[in-house]
Amino acid sequence: MKTQWKAAAIFLIFVGALLIVEGLWGLFSDQVFGVLTINRTRAVIHLALGIGAIVAAVRGRPLGYLTSLGGLLFAVAVFWSLPMTRDYLTNWLAINQWGAVVDFALGVACFFMSSASGTRVQDPELERNSTRRRGGRASPAH
Repeated sequence: MKTQWKAAAIFLIFVGALLIVEGLWGLFSDQVFGVLTINRTRAVIHLALGIGAIVAAVRGRPLGYLTSLGGLLFAVAVFWSLPMTRDYLTNWLAINQWGAVVDFALGVACFFMSSASGTRVQDPELERNSTRRRGGRASPAH
């Protein structure tokens, strides 16, 4: 039995689309969605993350990407909240308080979706593909 992660993939496509819209909008504006400040560097980063998210979801590998993206967004929010690194992130990535709050919430949502959205399915094709990657046979238990 193999695991298929439909809810995680759908959520990742939504997040990817949101990041792509924010990135494209940020290339031409210094403020997106009314309250989030952005600069060209952050816009390009969000475009790349959004495209990567959609590719990961389409290829059926959303969990690793969700976990990595959640960790990155969570780390940015935490580093922005520290007084010694706030100015650096504000100047380099144009993150304001609302941006840090959104990064924190989206990071937590990514962690949650990567850990709580799996369903087990019976699919022989998925089983065959997973055995080929391991070299053809599972090793015997010792």
